[in-house]
Amino acid sequence: MHIKRLVALGLLIPLLTAVAACGSSTSGGSGTGEPINDGGDGNGGGNGNGNGGGNEDSVYDASNIPAPGSAEYNLLNPSGQALIDEFLARNAGEGFDVGGLDGSATYSGTVGMVLDNAPEGQTGTSVLGDIGLTANFDTALVSGVLDSFLAYDDEADDIPITGSLTFSNGVITGSSFGAANLGGSLFNPASEEFQFTGTIEGTFLTDGAGQVIGILDGTVFDVEEGFTDKVEGIFSADRN
Repeated sequence: MHIKRLVALGLLIPLLTAVAACGSSTSGGSGTGEPINDGGDGNGGGNGNGNGGGNEDSVYDASNIPAPGSAEYNLLNPSGQALIDEFLARNAGEGFDVGGLDGSATYSGTVGMVLDNAPEGQTGTSVLGDIGLTANFDTALVSGVLDSFLAYDDEADDIPITGSLTFSNGVITGSSFGAANLGGSLFNPASEEFQFTGTIEGTFLTDGAGQVIGILDGTVFDVEEGFTDKVEGIFSADRN
């Protein structure tokens, strides 16, 4: 297989179709002055598809995430389905204001991303990886690392993607945090480099902030080919 894009040309598995059209209902909360999505009202855009997209009690607008049981969802590998299931279940909860907490906490979980790099009518490259977060409740800041990515070709084989994405100084406000400096380089098996630049937003859930979910949004630059694709994603993590 001659790898020319992040994974293979013609990758068709739809992990998260336009997933970060998710507008936050937590009012951004990042203090960065750089919202994840332009013009999102936090609750609008729901289409009543059972994902909670039209539910004003949802943390994020999930109307564009493949619904469990849908054709897109059924094409996913079990790990992709598990991430969507967990995100949607937690998305129906309420944010937890961490203002009364002190010290720090670490979180580990899963992140999924989709690249808008496919011809019209097809689905872009999708990848799954690990996310690790450190929240310092004393300074009201969050940092994180996204790595250990795997992508899937049209035969659903795991394709390792090396490198990592990081962010720092994500500002906590109430139950939410946001950072505008998510970035780093990822490499496909042919050692071709893809430079990511974007934003990330998260919301703490449950008593004691035992869970966190969120969305990310950005662009990826193919260094060899010289073009840029849009990247969107979701994540879900538990307190260690």
